[in-house]
Amino acid sequence: MDERSNKRDLVLAPGEYAYMQDVTKGVVKTYTGPTAIELSELQGLHIKVIAPYSEAGVEHREGDELFVTGKETAIYYPREEHSLIRVDSRDRHVAVAIPAGEGRYVVDRATGVIRVVRGPAMFLPNPIHEVLVRRVLGDRQSTTWYPANADALAYNRGLRSATETPAKQLPETRRASIVLDTRFDGAPKINVWVGYAVMVVDPRGQRRVVTGPATILLEYDETLEVLQLSTGTPKRADKRIETVYLRTLNNRVSDRCTVETADHVAITIGYALRVGFEGDPQRWFEVEDYVQLLCDHVRSLLRAAIKRRSVDDVYANVVELVRDALLGVAADAGPRPGLNFVENGMRVADVEVLEVTIGDEEIAELLGGAQREAVEEGIALVRERRGLELVRQREQITRSTIEEEAATRRRRAELDLDAAAERLRAALTELEGEVRRAVAQLDVSRARNATVDFEAEADLVRRRAENALALEQEGAEQQLALTVLEAEVDATVKRFAAAQGGFSEALLALSNRETLAKIAEAMSVQQFVGGKTLVDVIGKVFSGTPLAGTLERVTQATNGNGAYHAADED
Repeated sequence: MDERSNKRDLVLAPGEYAYMQDVTKGVVKTYTGPTAIELSELQGLHIKVIAPYSEAGVEHREGDELFVTGKETAIYYPREEHSLIRVDSRDRHVAVAIPAGEGRYVVDRATGVIRVVRGPAMFLPNPIHEVLVRRVLGDRQSTTWYPANADALAYNRGLRSATETPAKQLPETRRASIVLDTRFDGAPKINVWVGYAVMVVDPRGQRRVVTGPATILLEYDETLEVLQLSTGTPKRADKRIETVYLRTLNNRVSDRCTVETADHVAITIGYALRVGFEGDPQRWFEVEDYVQLLCDHVRSLLRAAIKRRSVDDVYANVVELVRDALLGVAADAGPRPGLNFVENGMRVADVEVLEVTIGDEEIAELLGGAQREAVEEGIALVRERRGLELVRQREQITRSTIEEEAATRRRRAELDLDAAAERLRAALTELEGEVRRAVAQLDVSRARNATVDFEAEADLVRRRAENALALEQEGAEQQLALTVLEAEVDATVKRFAAAQGGFSEALLALSNRETLAKIAEAMSVQQFVGGKTLVDVIGKVFSGTPLAGTLERVTQATNGNGAYHAADED
């Protein structure tokens, strides 16, 4: 409350309001309390301090500027010491969307340095220190940097012509959907394709070459080196195009050159060159119009090469002459060295002859007629060669057929021999089986015969043993019989000592050992067992002999039974 003026201060809380009426004029005024402002992380408020105050130990002086964002203060309550700084009648500052591969220029208000903020990002600049700026391109830059892009050219022309271009209002992120179009708002984006290169230059004289594929966001003070290339056929320096893109791989440059032969005949040759760039990239942009440099040098080489040749030689061998003059002669069937330019690292790798035109029509007609005759002769020769080749092929087919048939017969004979050999091997196998069976049977038979021989030998040994035993026993029996017979003979001799004439011979005969053996043989044990007497045995032995009569008388004298009576001897 002001005591001098008897006035009273009225403090309104957030959401309150009050009506004040001027009693002198009757005017009613409405005063509202501070309204809370909700901020997101992508929004901010630019505030001017209009009265000094202290908050959280920090002194704020009059004239200070503050930038409050939703990251630090989600809900902002205005203070009477604060005054919002509005831009284009907007209280809030909204973040700028920067897509991937694009960028925005931001200038530092204190130093004036411009930097590039690269996407993807949602960039909320601090208006106290940073300001978003746009770069306006000239027509030359628009057409060379963005060839055949009418939108870029029209946009930059509109920026240059407008005295005041209102900043584009980007929709707030709280909306359901947004439409994003930042093609021309940010830093110029240069897409360098495969096989191309650009040179980036800044005011400090620094240069760098970027080869494709690549994407460049230019700094605010960077530009692209512009090449001026001759066009048309033949190429002319008064008709050029401007471009910032240098074709470094497989660049095709076509041209036409009029040359003169040794016999003063003008010939126009059309050709296409395949050009590339090699070596240090910094040298590639040292020649502003490399096309004119290339064409002038090629024309000079062709004129020097053709000038030493006659028109018929040139007309017949123009392709080889052009290739030898420009690309060099291949050594040992290797590649041609090509045409190199030390000025900018350019190299011609190949050349194609497109057309050959003779300036003098009469000479052209003569050469055409000669060419037609040569063609006709060549065609006739080709026909004859084709006939010869046809005959050769037919005969070759006949020989091949005969050879194949002979090969078939040989193969059939080989197969027959193989079959016969297989049958022979089968028969031999079977015969070997039979031989093995016969050998096995022979072995079995031998084993069986050996067994039989062994048994027979054992039986023979046994029989021999039995016979030896029987002979031994029979010899013993005979020895016994001889002993008995000798005793009986002795007794008989004693009994018949007094026998009549002829008895002495009988005794002598009895004394003969062979006679005694016969007697012994006749007198076996069985005969004695059968009841036969010695007299009977002796009579049988001497039957039919001269002693038969004498023995009969002796028998009668002994009573006919062979018994010896001792009483009679007495």
